[in-house]
Amino acid sequence: MVSDGGTIAVVEAQGDPVTGWAQAVGAQDFASGERFGPLEPDLRELAEFIAWNAHNGFGPKTDQTIVKNALARAHADGGLDRRIIAATVAFDNIRSSRSLDWLDKAVSAHAPRPPLRHGGR
Repeated sequence: MVSDGGTIAVVEAQGDPVTGWAQAVGAQDFASGERFGPLEPDLRELAEFIAWNAHNGFGPKTDQTIVKNALARAHADGGLDRRIIAATVAFDNIRSSRSLDWLDKAVSAHAPRPPLRHGGR
């Protein structure tokens, strides 16, 4: 991803996928040289919906209820995975660690983090 003439490097940590962000912005994998394919339409729509509801002028409780309900519907439809967190960040509306922590907990209620591997790869 190039930003104002510079390069932004993002490293994925185990159990904390950034693939959703990379797909949302069309990032390039510097290891392979290939660009990430686009985010699936349903996941992109959900990420945009969550991003909009993060700053839509409703009170925080209303926002949280709307987003939790959307996550529950996506999970019930089989269309929720952890990439939604990083994809939502790509739409520039999750700007605080508190908001990111809240979204992580809300998503984890339906799509828990994978267990950490111990002892290397």
